[in-house]
Amino acid sequence: MRKNNCLNIVTLISFALILIVAGSCKSSKETTDPNEVKIYCSGPEYMTSEDYLRTNATGVSTDMEIARDKALTTARNRLSAQIETFVSNLTDFYKKDTRIDENEKMENRFENLVREVYDNRLVGTHPICEKVLKEDGRYRAYVAIELGGSDLIDEAASQISADEELKVDYDYEKFKESYKEAMEELKEKRAN
Repeated sequence: MRKNNCLNIVTLISFALILIVAGSCKSSKETTDPNEVKIYCSGPEYMTSEDYLRTNATGVSTDMEIARDKALTTARNRLSAQIETFVSNLTDFYKKDTRIDENEKMENRFENLVREVYDNRLVGTHPICEKVLKEDGRYRAYVAIELGGSDLIDEAASQISADEELKVDYDYEKFKESYKEAMEELKEKRAN
C-alpha cells in the first residue's frame, strides 16, 4: 500500500511538473519583445497608393490636444514633402511626353499650377486614422492622413487647360499616364 501511495505521489508530481513546463513554454511564446513599439495608424493600408498620397505621424505631450496637433502637423509636413517629390516627378514624366520641355517658362508654369492644386488641398486634409494613448501622464497621438484621388487629377487638369499658354501642349490622357508613373515612383521611394 505504501508503495502504491509513493507511486501516486510521484505520478502527481510528474504531472504537475509537466503542466508547469508546458505552461511556461506556452507563455514564453506569447510574450513579445519588451523593446517592440506598437505604431498605430501605420501599415500597408496607410501607405501611398496609386489613388492617394498618405502618411502617418506621432505626437507626444502632457496635453492631449497638443499631442494631436503635433501629430497632425508632422503628418502634414511629411505629406508636403511627398507632394514636392510627386509634383517634380509628375512634371518630369509629363514633359518627357510633350513639347513642354522646349519652353522653361511653360514647364515652371505647369509645375506651379499642379503644386498649387495639391497645396490648396493639403490645408484641408483630415485624418483617416487617429488613436490617442495616455501613458505615464503623457498623451501619444497617432494619425494617418491622405490626399489624392481622381478629383485631384481632374482639378489639376482643369487648372492646366484653363491656362492659355499650357492649353496648347496639354493632353489629358498623357497627364493621367504621367500621374500614374509619378505615383509609382513615389511609392517605390517610400517603400525603400
